[in-house]
Amino acid sequence: HGHYDLIVLDTMLPGIDGFGLLAALRQSKQTPVIMLTARHRIEDRVRGLKAGAGDYLVKPFAFSELVARIEVLLRRTAGTAPAPDALLLCLGDLQMDLARRRATRAGQRIDLSAKEFQLLTLLLRRKGEVLS
Repeated sequence: HGHYDLIVLDTMLPGIDGFGLLAALRQSKQTPVIMLTARHRIEDRVRGLKAGAGDYLVKPFAFSELVARIEVLLRRTAGTAPAPDALLLCLGDLQMDLARRRATRAGQRIDLSAKEFQLLTLLLRRKGEVLS
């Protein structure tokens, strides 16, 4: 049981109900949770929010919207805006300016699609970790 900054939780997991998992999580932790689901009924959304989810996103969704909701929820739970140094990621001669949405390597600009930029941001923020 490690520490997580945020959990993206699908309501329909194999062998367990996401709502039940959220209820069990809330017994001991207040980690922010975004429910991700194909259940689109208002009753399901209200159930997820009342169970302790910070947000609820219905499939299909745009990846950029999920990233934006994660950023908002992390800001809300941190209680402050990101520190200025959190807006500049570096690894060797690779630099990513998140505020300007620019990536450079050895001073040369790298043209990335929105998804590539988001993926590289994630990898740089989680450097040294194994990600699925």
